[in-house]
Amino acid sequence: MAPSRPRDRVVLVTGGSRGIGLACARAFALTGARVAIAGRDPAHLHAAVDRLRGEGLHVLPLMADLARSDQALQMAASLVAQLGVADVVVNAMGGSGPVHVEAGEQPLDWWDAMQARLLPAMQALQALLPGMRSRGRGVVVNLAAALAPGAAARAIDRGATGLAAVGTLPVGPGRVMPGPEASAADALAQAGAALASRVAADGLRINTVLTPVLTGPPDEAAARRVADCVLFLAGPGAAAVNGATIAAGA
Repeated sequence: MAPSRPRDRVVLVTGGSRGIGLACARAFALTGARVAIAGRDPAHLHAAVDRLRGEGLHVLPLMADLARSDQALQMAASLVAQLGVADVVVNAMGGSGPVHVEAGEQPLDWWDAMQARLLPAMQALQALLPGMRSRGRGVVVNLAAALAPGAAARAIDRGATGLAAVGTLPVGPGRVMPGPEASAADALAQAGAALASRVAADGLRINTVLTPVLTGPPDEAAARRVADCVLFLAGPGAAAVNGATIAAGA
């Protein structure tokens, strides 16, 4: 059974120290949830904690480089010891800026850039899902930076039946950025959908949100729109949404 009140929820946001991840952490903390943020940069992590504390919000910082499986497991253990098993996991680790791979570079350069977006989310889920499945409930929202700046947002306020699952969007201006961003986003969405079908019987839901690729200064308005989408997907209004890929554009 899910927690009856938002403040009873334990929420983990990986990559929660900056940008869209920080906006998601703030949004959940404002509901009264017990929020942890994970990151690999201690300066950014503690700056985020101080910033939220200045807003009257308290979050638990967890240091972890999620490209390493041992640190992902340690993060999961620390979360359980200090807050409990996660009710909601938001995977924002992997960055929201563009990946620079120049024409003529080797295929391994492309793969390394794509893996930097994909591996942290998969390592986090490998560490966190066993506890969530044993407990019998949970929501995962994976964030994948793929939308070109200015891509149209999909409606997220019409209830579960109004959500538009988009699958693989056509590459082109105003839609999905070509390159490692699109490749990683597609891989993450497909992995999420495959996992969603396996864990549904255990009371878990997994969805993917495509987010804008941020190329300039932090766009807090765009980050808040994504956070609103994530809040909706984590709530009871989206109880029927599982294995979907949803665009939350700028």
